[in-house]
Amino acid sequence: MAIDVHAVRSQRWGNLLHSALLVLALGTILSLLGLLIAGLPGLLMVSIPVAMFLVAGPRIAPSLIMRMYRARPIPRHQAPGLYEIVDSLSARAGLERSPTLFHIPSALLNAFAVGSERQSAIGLTDAMFRVFSTRELAAVMAHELAHIANRDLHVMGLADLLSRSTQFLSNIGFFLLLLKLPLVLAGSDLAISFEAILLLLFAPTLSALLQLSLSRTREFQADLDAAGLTGDPRGLAMALQRLEAAQGGFFARIFQRVQQKIEPSILRTHPETAERIRRLLELEQTPPTRPTPPVSESPLRFEDLLEALQRGGRPPRTPRRHFSGLFY
Repeated sequence: MAIDVHAVRSQRWGNLLHSALLVLALGTILSLLGLLIAGLPGLLMVSIPVAMFLVAGPRIAPSLIMRMYRARPIPRHQAPGLYEIVDSLSARAGLERSPTLFHIPSALLNAFAVGSERQSAIGLTDAMFRVFSTRELAAVMAHELAHIANRDLHVMGLADLLSRSTQFLSNIGFFLLLLKLPLVLAGSDLAISFEAILLLLFAPTLSALLQLSLSRTREFQADLDAAGLTGDPRGLAMALQRLEAAQGGFFARIFQRVQQKIEPSILRTHPETAERIRRLLELEQTPPTRPTPPVSESPLRFEDLLEALQRGGRPPRTPRRHFSGLFY
């Protein structure tokens, strides 16, 4: 499949720069709040949890997170063809180890990754095996592998921590401000500037918008890298179309036009599917400098795998929601 190499390089550098600026902006807002509320001790206070996350975050076992979703590991002997695809894509992504695949007993059409480059896992719901073709499933797994290789899970976890800490400090600041209001009524000056009050007001909202923008940027990058891993941007575009069609129920599809009008694009955690598909298909412009071999020569049949997995577990249902992972 032809991929425009120049478009790939341009998008990659733009996405990396955008992500770095967004994380820097999140950290700056949190640091300013810490200084505003408690001075240098406040800055040190907000630095401790961030440092702890940077050290301990990548060391959390992916299997622990998967248990929150009632997920079970898929043994290699039950899905040799599937693991062959994952191993091939993992090698192309430069990962030291292939992720462990987990089956999630859910009728939702979804997939997500957890962990780090050294130890990771990809969760696939029951519906993924029932609905997707081998080509589409390989494209989705390449997308999740791109998240792992790009350390998006760690970056988005850090962004979430910065955003939550900003909200927490903002609440503390407003509490202290309320305590000082009686002093103002008594004739004393309020030892806080108008600019500081504005920062307390808008910091959580601004932080949340930056986090959403970061999520969309990382999704674009994962799409781009997935197309490079498989050499098949159209395969991922087809998978995204199928996912989009599966989102929501009957009434959600009826009111889709209304929802699109009232929901600002800046508030979406993921980019619009149409925009993601457009960018993927734009990569099919010029012949690649080095053709990418297909990840699978023949289609896989998942009926036997599903039967074996369901014999040892619960029927499909909606999993618990614990971890805000990176979905599809």
